[in-house]
Amino acid sequence: MQKFFLILCMILLSLNIHAETHLSCSKIANKDLAQIGKVWGLLKYHHPSVTSGKYDWDEELFKLIDCVATNPDNLTLNSILENWINSLGQVKTIRLKANYIEEDIKLVPDNDWIHDTVLLGAALSAKLVTIESANRPKRSYYFYDVAKEGIATPANENSYKDIDLNENYRLLSLFRFWNIIQYFYPYRYAMGEKWENVLTKYIPQMVSHQTRKEYILTLMRLTAEVNDAHVAIREQDWVFGKNSLPCVLSVIENKVIVTDFYDKELVDSSGITIGDEILELDGVPVNKIVDGLMPYCSGVNMPTKLRIACEKLVLTDKSAISLKIANEKGVFNNKEVTCSLSEKMNIKTRFQAKREPVKIEDNIAYIYPGSLTSDDLDKRLPEILNTTGLILDSRSYPKDDAIGYLLDYLLSKEKIKFHQTTAPDVIRPGTFYFQEENPDHFIFSTLKNHKPYSGKIVVLVDECTQSTAEFYTMMISTIPGISIIGSQTAGSDGPAIPLLLPGEILTMYTGMGIYYPDRKETQRLGIKLTEGVHRTIEGIRTGVDPLVRRGKELILN
Repeated sequence: MQKFFLILCMILLSLNIHAETHLSCSKIANKDLAQIGKVWGLLKYHHPSVTSGKYDWDEELFKLIDCVATNPDNLTLNSILENWINSLGQVKTIRLKANYIEEDIKLVPDNDWIHDTVLLGAALSAKLVTIESANRPKRSYYFYDVAKEGIATPANENSYKDIDLNENYRLLSLFRFWNIIQYFYPYRYAMGEKWENVLTKYIPQMVSHQTRKEYILTLMRLTAEVNDAHVAIREQDWVFGKNSLPCVLSVIENKVIVTDFYDKELVDSSGITIGDEILELDGVPVNKIVDGLMPYCSGVNMPTKLRIACEKLVLTDKSAISLKIANEKGVFNNKEVTCSLSEKMNIKTRFQAKREPVKIEDNIAYIYPGSLTSDDLDKRLPEILNTTGLILDSRSYPKDDAIGYLLDYLLSKEKIKFHQTTAPDVIRPGTFYFQEENPDHFIFSTLKNHKPYSGKIVVLVDECTQSTAEFYTMMISTIPGISIIGSQTAGSDGPAIPLLLPGEILTMYTGMGIYYPDRKETQRLGIKLTEGVHRTIEGIRTGVDPLVRRGKELILN
């Protein structure tokens, strides 16, 4: 009888059955689904027949789930997995040669589970150990050619745009994301909760019945487990509401404060002003709402999580919201504010705020990369270079590469190393290594007959300084005498790599590790500060920015 069911499972696995006909994975124990997900992912990135693209690997997962779901009690999961692996063909092991030395290895694969003979049995464990060291092609079907910078971008991942997202597809979504982080995320060691536990935690959530909205919310919680502002579900914030309060909110001094307006006309009649503290939204304490949003906020440190929570806090499906506010005049109830479609208000978060790109006062140039274009810089460059000091406000995401252009005029001709990178090894998934020294690790002026800017330079940073802004700040920090002031940056550095999940849901993840030249961390910690300076509620109300004020003091003194 056991032999009969083994043959039946092999027939099922060999058939090209469309996924919609598959039986429910809800019939399989969560611990068995976790084992299936890990084995499926290991084979996806290690087995030569799979990495070459010979199989539709998503479909193989669905057929495997069907086989396990129809299995009588006397057929073990390990037996099914072992025979499934046998059907993929034999593999040859080889001592894989690395193009880096052992001292340069930053992260090693977390595959200890394949040696667990109690869980897997001796035979299945031995097969997985063999596959881990299998001789496989240098190119993988599941990645575009690895760029010279060492970036591996996923390829050939079906987005299943118009498919019914049944539990099998939702489980595929979990397995696809979990395994890309398991094998190709450079900061796996710094995520917090053990990644294996996250897989087990989300299996029942994915298997349970979900609407599309519930599915997206689950994915948001899943991606937030990585604790990286890059790793998030993109362009799906409609799940929190299609309308928006016309207010920009920020957490300052542990209070939710109105710091700007998306649409001033909508708030004029309510009497809401810049600097007001929000106490309640429709009778619910704002701190309670923020706490409820935190599991959906993909940030590596608390200031960044709170920034993202405030971006979601303004979203609603209601046409108006009643606010309870406090300011220097007292506490006020029932301040009704009209909401409107967020897309009509051209929502720009503080991360994307628009300000005047260049201002020059008291012979000090103020530059805001969030609005600055190369054309702006061309027009004002002679004035900027003739000042006694420069304040670079990096509390936003750069609009374009204008800062790279400006750096040519600020730096000397001397080559200075400003960072090191770790890259993934596609042949040894899960391994990240420090790359050999290359020109990209150095910064210097490329201008001929050039004298670097002689004035004092101050860079302003906070939780809105993220990714490219952090990278530029690392570059500019090599200038002697520079001051970097403000508060903890987002601590999410490195290129953001796209990954499509079923339902055509776009997520991103960091694909390369970024470190200081001495190999110290930027992830989680953020950029090194010269001096800590924070925004204040008083500063918001009076229009005096403490960081800009301190920057001017450092230049003038």
